[in-house]
Amino acid sequence: MKRFIIILVLAFCAGGLFALFARPSGETELLPAETAPPAEEMETATPSPDPMGVRDVAGGAFYYDQLSADEQTAYEDILRGLRDFDVEYVIRIPSKEMVGRVFDAVIRDHPEIFWVDGYTVTENSWAGIIVSEVLSPDYSMDRETAEMQKTAMASAVEEILAPLTADLSDYAKVQYLYKYIINNTDYTEDAPYSQNICSVLLYHESVCMGYARTFQYLTACLGMTSTTVTGEAGGQNHAWNLVQMDGDWYNVDATWGDPNFQKTDTVTSNLNYAFLGMPSEDLKKTHTPDSSFSYPECTAVKDSYYVQEGLYYDEYDRETVGRRIREYEEDGQPFVSFAFSDWNAYEEAVEDLFTERHVFDYFNAGSRLNYRNEDAYRSVTIYF
Repeated sequence: MKRFIIILVLAFCAGGLFALFARPSGETELLPAETAPPAEEMETATPSPDPMGVRDVAGGAFYYDQLSADEQTAYEDILRGLRDFDVEYVIRIPSKEMVGRVFDAVIRDHPEIFWVDGYTVTENSWAGIIVSEVLSPDYSMDRETAEMQKTAMASAVEEILAPLTADLSDYAKVQYLYKYIINNTDYTEDAPYSQNICSVLLYHESVCMGYARTFQYLTACLGMTSTTVTGEAGGQNHAWNLVQMDGDWYNVDATWGDPNFQKTDTVTSNLNYAFLGMPSEDLKKTHTPDSSFSYPECTAVKDSYYVQEGLYYDEYDRETVGRRIREYEEDGQPFVSFAFSDWNAYEEAVEDLFTERHVFDYFNAGSRLNYRNEDAYRSVTIYF
């Protein structure tokens, strides 16, 4: 009998880059198993003790649902093994080509699994025919260490979600998590555990995959549906999220919303809200998801940042826009950002406000101001 060894690793490159099947970082099942109170008794949006529990092997997970029946069987085997810290186990899968796709699906669906760095697949063959495949996970920590990490993260998650009440809208919850992750995480290319939720929840420094998995995990704690998407953005491998708000899918990219990631100048020292609920039509100008799986087209705008904040315009009216500029400045806000659904309206606004300098009719800070206009998203941001 011949034995062939296949080593596959999941990893995210420095700078938040994501190399598919290059090497997963540590991951885990978070939060202790406790009984959640009935919904009517909940005053705050407390985390579910096992946010992915109903999705473990029963279907309903975003990537699991896209697998064939044989792949789903292998997915269930891999998931059970990872949760049990099995040293090795037989995979019921018909070909080695499926291993990477299925293992990736498990990791993408389960950000609470943070203790895996990769895996090795051993093919056992007889007379040239593969008779079995054995998967040996590469664990980044033992079970005892993982349990300690779980306890620490459970406490962190409880504190993070404490301000959220159960009656908040989906948009309010997503905006809160978007701001929390950005404001409490330093974008650091060599951050420890950068590929998983430990990096954000415990160490507060990460790259794009850590941002995305943490957002996915925290929304799951709130009972919301989201997933992590991988692909390219700005010419680099990247990870971001899809999240459902009020039944519609929206794109969210906390990494690109983080001024520390942009690293340009002081003008961008504030959050960029353009990537909070961005439609696919706009996101695809800079982001391209990989082709390994299918993703829904995000067409809704109702729960995007600009619409929710009353800063999205179908046409340009100087007085209407100018009034919002004045309101934000007088309220002591660090900036105001608005967008247009129509390219002509956007061009008219840029020409009138900045070329013709009518912005100063509503701006009280003298004769100079900092602003940024982004043609790709038809948006304008003014910094006070």
